[in-house]
Amino acid sequence: MEQIPSPIPPQDLTTLASRAAKLALKAGVSIVALLILRGIIGSLPVIKNSATISDSLLGDSMLSPLVLADAIIDSVILVVLFAFGSRLAHMVKGSAPRYTFLPSVLIQLTLFGSLIFAYRIYELPAACFFVGRTDLVNLNAPRTSPASGSYGEFIHAWGQVISQVNAAAIQNASGDSLVAYQRLAVAVFRRAPDYYGWFFLILIAIPIARLVPLVYRNLDTMTDLLSHGAAAVGGVVAPRSGEPGGTVAGTHSDVVLVNASRGAPMPLTQILDKLEKLKSLLDAGAISSADFASEKEKVLSTPLLRDSQTADAEEFLRLKALFESGALTEAEYEAQKQRALRLI
Repeated sequence: MEQIPSPIPPQDLTTLASRAAKLALKAGVSIVALLILRGIIGSLPVIKNSATISDSLLGDSMLSPLVLADAIIDSVILVVLFAFGSRLAHMVKGSAPRYTFLPSVLIQLTLFGSLIFAYRIYELPAACFFVGRTDLVNLNAPRTSPASGSYGEFIHAWGQVISQVNAAAIQNASGDSLVAYQRLAVAVFRRAPDYYGWFFLILIAIPIARLVPLVYRNLDTMTDLLSHGAAAVGGVVAPRSGEPGGTVAGTHSDVVLVNASRGAPMPLTQILDKLEKLKSLLDAGAISSADFASEKEKVLSTPLLRDSQTADAEEFLRLKALFESGALTEAEYEAQKQRALRLI
């Protein structure tokens, strides 16, 4: 049976969530700023009402300065999104080294989302580049030979006139009229066999093909991690599989039931009493290290009662003694010390 790693301590989860929130806030601010810049550039008359780029640069394409500007800004947004996912995966790798599959899952999800976004933002620029004005003019060109006789010659001449009018209209189009022709270019570009759609379908299938077996192999671990994460965020740490629900039993007469009141706030002094009791039980051999770690997590996740009590030097010395004795890790000690400082 696959060995499920120990859950991340609540303090580590809180720190990880805080760092992830800051990272998401930075990415969100960057994206909002880029969207505002996109709107400002798109509203400039010199950009909004511009025609297609000169034939000497891009030939017969339907590309305009507005389409290029939007594509460049959207590309920067794409880079911001991908960088956010990559940094988040790196952060999880450093904070939860026991869950080696999580960074890979985040990377594949980031790649999947980035490809979906790229599919949407590059559709119009690709259509304007590969579909030229001549292609739009030829949409109404007759597909069969005109009828013989004077009537056929008239139809042929009339078709040439219409083509010349369409060519002139497309050539001189700008602003909203050019946008309409560019949308038509997208429709022409996405006709069968739709190489653009097939290209991105193949790309998107790559992260999906990697993600599905990765999630399937670690489904139990992910379920366990999500349950512990939700419990820690809600201030409740559930007991692990196979462990008693918050009960520590011993054979010595001094061994008592140690059960942190989940959801019920406790004074700082009572939290320290429970931690010291657990440490004495561990040192006496009455409970195992696993029992100690499980019960300690419950005690440390208990909300701190804010009453008339204020933390004094004695509480800080007791915390320091617990840290020096090995009952608390450095991260747990710092987290509890910060909670105590808020009582001053």
